[in-house]
Amino acid sequence: SWNVAKESFMQDVSWVSSLRVRGTFGINGNINQDLRPFTNISLGSSDGQTGLPTASVISPANPALKWENTYVTNFGIDYGLLNGRLSGTIDLYNKKGTDIIYLLEVNPTFLGAGNTINGVTMSNKGIDLGINGAIVDSKNFGWNMGVNFSYNTNKVTSNLLKPTTSFYSSFSGQIVGYASDAIFAYRNAGLDSLGWTKIYDQNG
Repeated sequence: SWNVAKESFMQDVSWVSSLRVRGTFGINGNINQDLRPFTNISLGSSDGQTGLPTASVISPANPALKWENTYVTNFGIDYGLLNGRLSGTIDLYNKKGTDIIYLLEVNPTFLGAGNTINGVTMSNKGIDLGINGAIVDSKNFGWNMGVNFSYNTNKVTSNLLKPTTSFYSSFSGQIVGYASDAIFAYRNAGLDSLGWTKIYDQNG
């Protein structure tokens, strides 16, 4: 951080009581504790026909699983004006997520759905603004007011999975170029003579 208000060229700027510019960079790790690098098997009750014990695979082995990583870059300004009567912060940040864990669509005969792997990258960008003001600051009474504003946008930047028609129908999110929580719908083409809904295909 740089305490700009302490610099010699700021000493004559009396209306600025504090001014600090700062920057940070860090890496965060996250791991899904529900997933394991080895096959997870659950033992059940006895089979009704044979009387033998039963078991089922909860999650298949995946020794390639690793931590999700988030690279965070942040630039901020802290300021105080008019002897501290007005103060606030401005923060700009960029978060890049790599090796994000998601469900890979595979042959539906394989455990009915898919396998969980590291395979998505995502970018998050945003701004946070905060303003605080001392409207009344007397010996016996004080009135402070604060306003906050935040804006964030995210986008999936890569995905090992190539979406198919069945993917759009049965899975959600993680489409490259779109937000992670994007919602998709078919374009309605009205009803046919029997009252069934029609939709436009990729050729219009």
